[in-house]
Amino acid sequence: MRNITTVFSTIIFLSIMLLFTSCEDWVSEVEPLSDQVQDDDLNSEEYLDFLLKGALGNMGRSQEFSGLPHILWRVAGFSDEFIHGEVDFAPDHSNFVQDIPMDLNFVANDWDNYHQIRFHADDLLDRASKMTIANDALKQRVHWWGNVIGGLMRLYLADHWGLSQDGTQPGAVITTIQQNDNGETGSFQTSQEIREIARAMLTEALSYDPGDAYEGVNGNADKIIHSLIARSFLFDGNYNSAKAHAEQGLQQGDDPFELIHTAAFSNYMWYEAGRNNVLFSADPRFADYVVADRLEGEIISNLTEDPDALSLSLRGLEGDGIGGKSQEDVRDNLDNPNERIPLWELEADGGSLAYCQDIYDGRADNLDIIDWREMELILAEVAINNSDNSTALTHMNNVRTSHGLSELTLDDLTGFTPSETSGAGSTTGAMGLLIEERDKTLWMKGVRIVDQKRFDLWHLGDNTWSYIPIPDSEILNNPNVTRP
Repeated sequence: MRNITTVFSTIIFLSIMLLFTSCEDWVSEVEPLSDQVQDDDLNSEEYLDFLLKGALGNMGRSQEFSGLPHILWRVAGFSDEFIHGEVDFAPDHSNFVQDIPMDLNFVANDWDNYHQIRFHADDLLDRASKMTIANDALKQRVHWWGNVIGGLMRLYLADHWGLSQDGTQPGAVITTIQQNDNGETGSFQTSQEIREIARAMLTEALSYDPGDAYEGVNGNADKIIHSLIARSFLFDGNYNSAKAHAEQGLQQGDDPFELIHTAAFSNYMWYEAGRNNVLFSADPRFADYVVADRLEGEIISNLTEDPDALSLSLRGLEGDGIGGKSQEDVRDNLDNPNERIPLWELEADGGSLAYCQDIYDGRADNLDIIDWREMELILAEVAINNSDNSTALTHMNNVRTSHGLSELTLDDLTGFTPSETSGAGSTTGAMGLLIEERDKTLWMKGVRIVDQKRFDLWHLGDNTWSYIPIPDSEILNNPNVTRP
C-alpha cells in the first residue's frame, strides 16, 4: 500500500514542480533523473528539498479539486459566505451540496484534496525522521514546514468536516503514515481530538526555523504558529489558551501568513468567485454592508447603463460620477485603499447581477491564510466573554482603523442590534457586534463555517449538513468508520 501511494505522490510532486517558475534546474541536476525516481530512492538527504518543494507546490496549486485555494473557496461556498451563482439565482444556497447526489460522494474529491496535502506533509516528516541530515538549514526547513502544513491541514479537517448530518459529530478520519505502511486505516476523530494533535505538531515546529526562502512567512515563523494555535483554542472554547497564544501571534503591522501563488494556475477566488467567473458570488449581505457604511468598500462595476447597478450610485465608475473615478482606475487610487469589503459587480448570464469578491482581483494574487486582525478579534471575543467591553472595544477598533473605518464606542457595543441581513443573526449587544466584525474581516479565511456552528447561525435550517459530510467513499472503504 505504501509503495502504490507514494509512487502516486511522487508523480504528483513531479508534475507540480515542473510547473514552478522559480525552481531553476534542480529537477535536472539529480541522479538518476527525477522522472525515473522510485520511492526508495527518495529516502536520502539529496531529495529532501525536492520533496519539500513538492509539498509546498501541492498546497499552493489552484486547480479544480486540488490545493489550498480550492479548499478555502469551496468551504466559503458551503458556508453562507458565497452563493452558488448570481444574486437572483440561488439566494438561499440550497442547491450547493445539500441537494446534490444522495450518496454524498459529491465532496469525495474535496476530501481527497485535504488528505493529499496532509499526507505529503506527513510523508516528508516521516522520511526526514529516519535520516541523519547534514545540512542543518535544510533540516530546519523540512521539519518546520512538515509540521506546519500537517498541523494546518488537520485544523481544516477539524473545522470543516463532520460525520453526521445533525451536526453533533464534527471531525474527520485520518490515516497516519504508520497505519498506511501497515495496510491499516484510521478511525474517526472528533474535532477536539484532531486539534490537539495539530497543536502538538505546531508546537513541535516552534523548535525549527524555516529560513527566508518562502516569502509568505515574512520572518514571522513563531508568530504564525501561535496564531494558528490561538484559532484552534478559540474553536475549542478554551478562551484562556486562545488569549495566551493570540498575544504571541501576529501583531499589528505584521504581514499575513500567505499562500504563495503557483504561477501555472490562477488564484481560485479570482477564477471562480471573482472577475473571471461567478460560479460563486458574494452573499448579498456583503453588498448590504457596503451600502450601510460607505467606508467598508467600493463596488466597482463593468456595467455602464443598468440603472439598478449599485456601482452607479455608490461609485460612479463609468465617468465623472461620485469620486470622479474612471473605468481605467479599477482599484487604483481609491479613497480608501484598505477597504474591508471590496466588491466587483457584473451582469451574469440571463441579466442577473452578481457581486463578486474583489479582495483577490487578479489571477496571480497570493492567498491570506491568517493575519494579525484575526488575533485582535480573538482577544476581543475573550474580553467580551470576561465582561470587559472596554478591552474588546480597543481590539475591534484596532481592526477597524486599519481599514479606514470609524471607531466604535461603548454605546455601539452595548446597543448593537443587527440588521435583517447581518451575519450576526439575531445576536445583540457586544457579542453580536463581534460576530459581525468577524464576518466582515475574516471573509474567505475558512473560519465562518465554525462561527456559524459556535453562534447557532446555520443558514439552511433543519435536515441539512452544517459540516462538509465525510463522503460515502470513505465510509464504504474504511471498516473502522460507520455513519450514524
